[in-house]
Amino acid sequence: RPVIDQDWPQPDATLRNAADTARKIAAAVRGLNGIVTDVLSFARLERGRLEFDMVDVPIDETLAAAGAHIEPQLLSRGLHYEYHGGDPACTCRADRDKLRQIVLNLLSNAMKFSPPDGSVTLDWSTTDEAVQIHVRDTGRGIPADKLDLIFEPFVQLDTSFSARLEGTGLGLAISRELARAMGGDLTVDSEPGRGSTFTLVLPVAQ
Repeated sequence: RPVIDQDWPQPDATLRNAADTARKIAAAVRGLNGIVTDVLSFARLERGRLEFDMVDVPIDETLAAAGAHIEPQLLSRGLHYEYHGGDPACTCRADRDKLRQIVLNLLSNAMKFSPPDGSVTLDWSTTDEAVQIHVRDTGRGIPADKLDLIFEPFVQLDTSFSARLEGTGLGLAISRELARAMGGDLTVDSEPGRGSTFTLVLPVAQ
């Protein structure tokens, strides 16, 4: 009879380990792709070479799709996610892809700094002239003297090794520049221990 070494990994365990390794590699590749994309986008913005396709964008449809895209990642981190929609007929004047990029950046940022069992909420409202898109989190919050700094390129308030691995510190800088290039703005309201609310303002389609 063949002798089986009980210390050898069993086939099921080997397959699980291989699957785990593949998932980690895929996550690392996505992270690197994100870093490269951020750097290239920022360089194009700085040189004024980023093109915008300004159209009437359906707000509810676009935001719902962006939230659905990232919701599995939020849930995998133990976060509660909510989207509060509005009138499907409302539109804003923007580049649809860049609006989606900003919202995904804000949701990713909220996910990064929210603890397990926390919550991330995406909602929006309108006035006669503007659409206000809010991304709210229950994270650690930001001190008042740091609120302006977070929109500067390459600034990361969390300088731990694990945090540095998650990005370049360009996401918020790019998002604000994109918002302003589309005739809007990006602001934040936050304080330590009470989370943060990022508000993207864009012009209503006339």
